[in-house]
Amino acid sequence: MERVEFENIVRQIRPLLKNKAQSILHDEDAAEDVVQDALLKLWVMRNGLDAYQSVEGLSIVITQRLALDVLKLRRYDSYCGEELSEYEDSPFDKYVRKESEKRVDIILSKLPDRQSAILRMKHVDCLETKEIAKILGVTEAAVRITLMRARKKVKDLFMNK
Repeated sequence: MERVEFENIVRQIRPLLKNKAQSILHDEDAAEDVVQDALLKLWVMRNGLDAYQSVEGLSIVITQRLALDVLKLRRYDSYCGEELSEYEDSPFDKYVRKESEKRVDIILSKLPDRQSAILRMKHVDCLETKEIAKILGVTEAAVRITLMRARKKVKDLFMNK
């Protein structure tokens, strides 16, 4: 696909993508960033776009998924950066949390050391994948794969307990 043809398609679909991203994120700046990322992905895929029935449909799906990723990241950042609750927990809530933490510790102790360490760095210390990779001297892909395997094992152990 030539640049001029791509630009014509972008002019047509850009408002749709912006509306889709804004409806998910409720933030104009973040929506614009998502649209830019989606258009960049389309540009990279430009030579293979003829294989799709609807470039518009593909671009909307890409935009939606990117926007949902931004929402997930926001929720994760707010969890790692702030207190979850401003009120005092009841004794029952404290007991349940303490028992859950014990159970999680037992499950984490059953993981291989590397999986346990990476999982703790990601979810307890709230480190980014890039930071974990730098600390351990491995690639980000290796960290993501290890996280995926560790999470699956934790889920399996938690469900079978």
